[in-house]
Amino acid sequence: MTTFTLKSPLRAIESYLKASGWFAAVHVGEQPSLAPGPGIQAVVTVTGLRTAFVTTAAQQVWTVRVKLYRDVLADPAAQSETDLARAVSEISEDLLGEFDLGGSIRNVDAANLSARWGHETVARVMYRVAVLTVPLIVNDSGGTLTP
Repeated sequence: MTTFTLKSPLRAIESYLKASGWFAAVHVGEQPSLAPGPGIQAVVTVTGLRTAFVTTAAQQVWTVRVKLYRDVLADPAAQSETDLARAVSEISEDLLGEFDLGGSIRNVDAANLSARWGHETVARVMYRVAVLTVPLIVNDSGGTLTP
């Protein structure tokens, strides 16, 4: 039985986001407040676990959420929309292009990668948000999870 460390794919996603040049800040874990102002901020969190059958074996699928925030008052609305859409598109391509996140997972589940848009208030600041759902198929589901 092997050990699966969720920290590795989370850090790999964080590294991709930071290297993309799209973000003013990138965080792993929910943030009680975000710095208002121009630029997009990203927050990476784990949102779920399910079992999927890949070929004949059951595999764990960990779902990671990449939430992009942009202060609605910092820039014109049209600029925020296009920047968020471009960021989601490019980040999705990057994650799918690096299919196993440096060997830390079996692969990103491309069929279930998705995004949705909305608004959210954090610490009395209204943000336009894009939420990217990234399902990660684990290399060996017979293992145990370590932090």
